[in-house]
Amino acid sequence: MFYTRSGFSRIGKSRGIIKELSLYFQDIKTLKSYDTLIVHNKHMKSKIVNMGLNNLNICNLEIFDYLVPLDNFIKEENFVYNKSVAIAGNLSFEKAGYCYNLPSNVDFRLYGVNLDLKLFKHRGNIKYFGSFSPEKIYKVKACFGLVWDGPFIDKCGGLYGNYLKYNDPHKVSLYIAAGLPVIVWSEAAISDFIVQNKIGFKISSLNDLYFKLNSISEEDYKQMKNNVLEISKKIKRGFYTKRVLTNAKIINKH
Repeated sequence: MFYTRSGFSRIGKSRGIIKELSLYFQDIKTLKSYDTLIVHNKHMKSKIVNMGLNNLNICNLEIFDYLVPLDNFIKEENFVYNKSVAIAGNLSFEKAGYCYNLPSNVDFRLYGVNLDLKLFKHRGNIKYFGSFSPEKIYKVKACFGLVWDGPFIDKCGGLYGNYLKYNDPHKVSLYIAAGLPVIVWSEAAISDFIVQNKIGFKISSLNDLYFKLNSISEEDYKQMKNNVLEISKKIKRGFYTKRVLTNAKIINKH
């Protein structure tokens, strides 16, 4: 059997200690009822093993697929490497508080829901393009896609930010499907995948983003872009889901 509860590691200080412990042991009890687990990545696997569940078969998904047609993005003509950065997803102050205090020296392009216009600071380097349905990934137009969470720009923190240490954000798959190299927090679990496949880079603080972007040549960027397009083909056809299900079946046979 398979179990992928993405919320088990979100338990944080915002909840009472009694409820926290209750949910923790509830997770352990639930996980023990399965013989095979499919987890996001090796960091989530380690978390589960450290919970005392080292006798289970655990399969690593590695990254989520994003099932849209292979040609579902528009190739830009006369492309210019302008170092622009897209931020897509839930833009609420609770989840993405950092968006309301972005650096002024980088071109940011925001896409998503729940942007609080009362708190949002309108600046020339930040443009909001509204929200769109998940299959319209071609509407995200930028050089990079940013994966960041929490209230801070110098680190990812809070309930959502700390969760990045264990989960694979679906936002990463959206960016890859759209053909965008990815920028991610250095402590995020998904940063291993980004770096190993040379499809972007990791960074400790958004204050360093301007200098990092300017250290990347147009030739370096084109190579990242080509690498992303190869991974994009895989996630659009369900490669990673099919692979982990195959691996899980093989393990169960033994």
